[in-house]
Amino acid sequence: MMDYFWNSKENIPEGLGFKLFGGTHLCWLLAALITFVICCVLYRFLSEKHRRFFLRFVAVLMVVMEILKNIILLITGEWYPDHLPLHLCGINIFVCLWHSIKPNSLNRELLYALGMPGAMAALLFSNWTMLPCMNFFHIHSFVVHILLVMYPLVLLFSHELRPDVKQLPKCLLFLLAAGIPLFFLNKALDTNFMFLNRADTGNPLSLFEAWLGRPWYIIGYIPLISVVWFLMYLPWSMAKKKQL
Repeated sequence: MMDYFWNSKENIPEGLGFKLFGGTHLCWLLAALITFVICCVLYRFLSEKHRRFFLRFVAVLMVVMEILKNIILLITGEWYPDHLPLHLCGINIFVCLWHSIKPNSLNRELLYALGMPGAMAALLFSNWTMLPCMNFFHIHSFVVHILLVMYPLVLLFSHELRPDVKQLPKCLLFLLAAGIPLFFLNKALDTNFMFLNRADTGNPLSLFEAWLGRPWYIIGYIPLISVVWFLMYLPWSMAKKKQL
């Protein structure tokens, strides 16, 4: 199995990967849950100085891992434009870095409204199932997405992040500002950034693709995002009403 440690998902032989919610996947999800609990508890006991160091360390670590991934792909001759960090999770790596340097209400809300659900969806409906567990890109994908969920979670549980539904229009504008040019870039490069060119197997968007076809399945983002945001913001809205 180590013979395929450096193979990307585009060049891995069939039959070596893992199944969604199979043993390997569930072990990673359990590891993610343990990581979230430990980091959220420990972060609350850190001083403000050490909290800033922790967040910057995690953000820089993700950037370094992304750079390392692309360097390895270039060395092995397996780099393709689709490996650019232009998927939603790749973009959110840099939102984390932005927040770690200069936190504000917008980047905090982006981390909660876009970064956390996007990374959680990637962990649950991984599109790297063709990769075996003893593979660099398998490990890289799980670790980075775990960190992307953990980053806003520690802010949430330390009360540094208080979701505000009034910030959602700005988040939507951010999503559109990224998505519209990426839609056309996907057509030019035959890439699939933000799943705007095709829905991968196991992705909830695949249901809309089967129903509506391409490119109309993209409309499926509207009900999916609406439901996710409703569920994510309902508890906070109810809590605010109780305080009034």
